[in-house]
Amino acid sequence: MKRLHDAGIHIEVSAMYMKGMEEDLHLIAERINKISPHIPLQVMRFIPLGNASIEDEPSIEETENLCDSLRKKLKWVYLFNSPGTTYLSTLCPDCGAVMIEREFFGPMGSRTLNYQADQKCSCGTAMPVKGFIRESAFEEPGFFGGYRTTRAMEMIHSILACLGAEGKAQAGTLWAEIMDVNYLDRMHRTIQIPEKYCETVSFLAGRTGSEDAGLELTAYLNTVLEDVKNKVSKRKKPSVYYAMGYPLFAINAERFESNLADIAGGECLNKSIEREGKPGVTISPEEFNAFNPDYIFISGFLSCPVSDFCRYCNEKALRAEAIEREQIYQLPPSWDFGNPRWALGLMFIANILHPEICSYDIENEAERFYNKFYGTSYKNSRISRSFYNVK
Repeated sequence: MKRLHDAGIHIEVSAMYMKGMEEDLHLIAERINKISPHIPLQVMRFIPLGNASIEDEPSIEETENLCDSLRKKLKWVYLFNSPGTTYLSTLCPDCGAVMIEREFFGPMGSRTLNYQADQKCSCGTAMPVKGFIRESAFEEPGFFGGYRTTRAMEMIHSILACLGAEGKAQAGTLWAEIMDVNYLDRMHRTIQIPEKYCETVSFLAGRTGSEDAGLELTAYLNTVLEDVKNKVSKRKKPSVYYAMGYPLFAINAERFESNLADIAGGECLNKSIEREGKPGVTISPEEFNAFNPDYIFISGFLSCPVSDFCRYCNEKALRAEAIEREQIYQLPPSWDFGNPRWALGLMFIANILHPEICSYDIENEAERFYNKFYGTSYKNSRISRSFYNVK
């Protein structure tokens, strides 16, 4: 780093932050500071993918607090993997003004919204960068490009795990076949729709010689889907807002989570948002207040504790029936997108929106699912989370 810096080359440093590793981040910041306090540090909030323990995931608020302390050592500190945080933007270290406004654009990614063309704050402080900001941006579609491809691979692996096929010989050649036939493009279009999810399951089961397990899994998913649909079909639909991370980051209209809320008997307000991002967009406080949802759900991926969510609402003067009635719910990890566990999430949401007709025993359903498709207990799983951590 020192050689690059002394040679006049622009460098930035990324560091993963897992809960309990605060001192490590401070030591990294101190080492960077000895080279230059102007070298930007990107703090990557740890996200527990796969079988990683959720105990290692710090909340967005905890990571923001860490960034505040790191900014005492370094001038330019950013926070990634935290939808809705303002710490992703470039703030002037001298006056605190926003110099470049960004929003979350997929894990480890960001999208520029507004910026100072001369890369200089109104107070005169200049950013430590070279070159210029391009007016146009290149965007790869669907599951293509960097993290999005690995995320798709993780979804495929989650299905293979339920099929008991991840260790089969056929699985070794499956990845190459998927990339070769451009299957990821087709998967991106179908996997956002719960009714079409089983197409992916059947495809993977057929390619790994797991047809019987595939039929068992699709039968389970379709049974849950139809049962929920039948129960809520004639019920009045309460309004639902689906957030990822902090309250003002709204899930995309076509995303799986939005569709899941509709199927569970709600009217997902996200469907009216015409702007798109990955996996959603930042909305204004005025837009949020105009929504005035009856219920709010927080995604199980890149999540946020309900207590932090409510604190943010109070600080930003966000108002909604869901806030007043404390009808804010956090989904357990991977219960609302990608993983076959979305069937549990569907029952979870239906119970909340229509308790008068839906009374699924979620704990028993989770135990049944884990025993049936993972051969283990949900209670003993490292990725378990309490069901009703609501108020």
